[in-house]
Amino acid sequence: MRVLVTGGSGFIGSHIVDALLARGDDVLVLDDLSSGRAGRLDPRVTLHKLSITDAAALNGEVAAYEPALRLANVYGPRQDPAGEAGVITIFCASVLAGREPTIYGDGTQTRDYVYVGDAVRAFLAAGDSGRPGTWNIGTGVEVSVLDLVAIIGAVAGQGIRPAFAAPRPGELQRSAVAADRAASELGWRAGTPLPEGVRRVYRWIESGAPDRVPC
Repeated sequence: MRVLVTGGSGFIGSHIVDALLARGDDVLVLDDLSSGRAGRLDPRVTLHKLSITDAAALNGEVAAYEPALRLANVYGPRQDPAGEAGVITIFCASVLAGREPTIYGDGTQTRDYVYVGDAVRAFLAAGDSGRPGTWNIGTGVEVSVLDLVAIIGAVAGQGIRPAFAAPRPGELQRSAVAADRAASELGWRAGTPLPEGVRRVYRWIESGAPDRVPC
């Protein structure tokens, strides 16, 4: 297939690009490189530096493509440890640097964490389905921030005492997605247990967070 990936040099996008290339697809990436990095891309990929806010140029590029999924909280290698999003990556980087991870609020807030490799499989399944649709992609499991800290501590082999800060205004207290439709229509389910996914992120950061790392 010919596949267009917007934000394809970013965290999730670059993993999707690798998976598409691995199965022989022809891939075009659109990215303004404001946070993505061209170094994450295989040399076979065509990269157009373009912002999705440039409507006229974007419409010209995407006319022959169809837009793909509703993602839960995706995590995994290539997610920027210095970014504002991605609590798993941020917390792992803090622990490896000998710093206390900061929890905003009391840590009971929950999220649905889905590993990037599983999210990539969902994109491929949606593309292969040959049908339009909207699918939620997640595990359906709520995990609290406190539980997440405990998992990271087990991976790191040490107890972690987080610092607590005031809650962020407007932060959602609970979040998980219902992925039943993705299971029934695409045959997709998340397959990576959270402790295993966290271990992969931790080892990736420990190894220097290289751009070209498989999921």
